[in-house]
Amino acid sequence: MVAEAIDRRRHLVVRAGTGVGKTLAYLIPAILSGQRTVVSTATKQLQEQIAARDLPSLCAALGRDITWAVVKGRGNYVCQQRLIEVDAELDENRPAAYQRLFGWAETTESGDRDELTTAVSDTVWRRVSVRGDECPGRVRCPSGDTCFAERARSQATTADVVVTNHHVYAATLTSSHQMLPDHAIAVFDEAHQLEEAIRQMTSTYVDVARIARISGAPADSPLADLLETLTSHVGTHLAQAPENLDTTLQAATEMIYAAAAEQRALVSAGQESARRRAHALALIGENLALSQTTADRPRWVEGTLSQPVLRSYSADSGVHQILGDAQRRTVVLTSATIGDDIPAAFGIPCDAATTATVSSPFAYEDQAIFYCAADLPDPRQPGWAAAAHAELSTLIKAAGGRTLALFTSWNSLHAAHAAVAPTLDVDVLVQGELGRQELLRRFRDDNTSCLFGTIGLAQGTDIPGDALTLVTLDRLPFPPARDPYYQARRATARARAFQDVDLRHAQTLLAQVAGRLIRKSTDRGVFAVLDPRLANAGYRWSLVNAAPPMRRSRDSVEVCEFLRSLRPVNPDAEGPLPVDFKSLA
Repeated sequence: MVAEAIDRRRHLVVRAGTGVGKTLAYLIPAILSGQRTVVSTATKQLQEQIAARDLPSLCAALGRDITWAVVKGRGNYVCQQRLIEVDAELDENRPAAYQRLFGWAETTESGDRDELTTAVSDTVWRRVSVRGDECPGRVRCPSGDTCFAERARSQATTADVVVTNHHVYAATLTSSHQMLPDHAIAVFDEAHQLEEAIRQMTSTYVDVARIARISGAPADSPLADLLETLTSHVGTHLAQAPENLDTTLQAATEMIYAAAAEQRALVSAGQESARRRAHALALIGENLALSQTTADRPRWVEGTLSQPVLRSYSADSGVHQILGDAQRRTVVLTSATIGDDIPAAFGIPCDAATTATVSSPFAYEDQAIFYCAADLPDPRQPGWAAAAHAELSTLIKAAGGRTLALFTSWNSLHAAHAAVAPTLDVDVLVQGELGRQELLRRFRDDNTSCLFGTIGLAQGTDIPGDALTLVTLDRLPFPPARDPYYQARRATARARAFQDVDLRHAQTLLAQVAGRLIRKSTDRGVFAVLDPRLANAGYRWSLVNAAPPMRRSRDSVEVCEFLRSLRPVNPDAEGPLPVDFKSLA
């Protein structure tokens, strides 16, 4: 299908179930076509799999001497100039976290955060990296010649295959910065997340505290009034603009543009150090201007009381047209959970695209159970947490460890770890304690350990084999009711808010989490949801049917017996003999 689409220069949309080998299915014809291809994914994990495993294997198998490069967002790379500045600020009093970062930066070839074997906090990383709107670019930066992000982009200009992510692709399409080279084929894997990535990349971001630091604005500037207004609305969707908000935004915009002009004058006078500041101020001014009221820009305030951030996005932010003019290249969109409305959502005419569904080769009903803990209290009731922790402990013990336990919030993760880990006699790895790749490596290499993480850890995680026989999810993964971004999305969707925003979000995440369990034909296990709403809510079938067609069960005893039957046989250990799965039916 992919080869035919390339030959005929048609777009292709494929819903491909887990295990069909979709990565190889699009890489092989793309490589054989001899045309430059950009592969865009939603997760860094899939990026790394393609670049580190799939492409080298295909090169050898096909006998093709091709080159490839990985391009991530600028914030994923340590910034050489920031290191110089932070080094000067810290002088000789470097905390241990910075000591490790500086030592790593001297030896790394990529500067990619994901190479770190020890976790680094977001606070520390922000000090040694830059956002795209903070960077003046290679020519204007004193450290431009040694910039890791620019090196990655330079390698991409000559590569046959460029592996990137949806946010970088969206940024290239929606800004004047060409982060990716021209290409004839664009493949969007995990395409169900592309629309959201585009929406995020076309949103504005007004961090008043950061603006004040960059601009050096006095305490009585319009930024002070803006900060006061936003602080009182943190966590709120601004369905109606607070009094004087737009007036204050206008005044702040004029002040920032004036400051940018002053910096440009200093650059003209030979003060090159002002160039980066002028660039940042100009971008800030654009965001401030866009953040003022227009009919199609929902706005909300996120962040903290000390650092509120005003965000907005256009209800028609280009999502529906972003690929509609891509006639000069072949576009392939694929995912296990891709929606039927995807071609229209991206402005692809029906007569210009081929759509297809390729079912998974796995015998899910024979290989796995989809278990709902229907007897637990409702998650909104006080007794749910204790009951869910006890159920989780029981399931993990039955599985002999080998569990990926996922949670819909960091608070739920930490509470469950504190309650459950002491009841277990296996190692429990926790997201945040190690770098992601090191965390997954240890879990993959230890056939008895557990890994506790947030639901985001499921994205792109691939743990086939005996290391994983139980995947659990604490709650149905609806977006937070009070999250101002989703409040804005619901306001835009109006009467269809639950179906188009909340339920679609939950369907996609539930399917993604369930898809972590069975990764090859010999895998067997249980996907457990500790939320009884899945058994009795009116919308339950929309969620159940989004997951792979595993055999369903509400019986904890049956599920635990099956998990015990999957444990490696130890002839010296006492316990039940392995159970034939079909006998449990």
